[in-house]
Amino acid sequence: MQFYGLNHVNLKVSDIERSTKFYADGFGMEVTATRFDGKLVALTTPGVGDALVLVEGALDLDFTNGAPAGDGGGIDHIGFALKDPATELDGAIERLVSLGARLECTLRPEKDTAFLRDPDGYVIQI
Repeated sequence: MQFYGLNHVNLKVSDIERSTKFYADGFGMEVTATRFDGKLVALTTPGVGDALVLVEGALDLDFTNGAPAGDGGGIDHIGFALKDPATELDGAIERLVSLGARLECTLRPEKDTAFLRDPDGYVIQI
């Protein structure tokens, strides 16, 4: 048996349209599927093969035990890569904040990385 890597991350969100816009406009992800009357949206980064699934409300399978959107549920953070963090980090932070993210901290000057919270409160590292 051989695994081929991470298939997807599934996040419960409070506003599917806002979250879809945040990840599409903020990270350049594209919608690949919409299901359950628009309450589930799958996105991917073109050419990468990753997948992020956003779900508004509870569907048939809900392993969050009724936890609200943004309640970490054991998720510490989700990491996204920049091609050149040294030159692109400030612009990425600015774009994500304009889309509703909240900057938590950067690790500069030791490391070109930052931690933000998405509109539902999930922690994102870039």
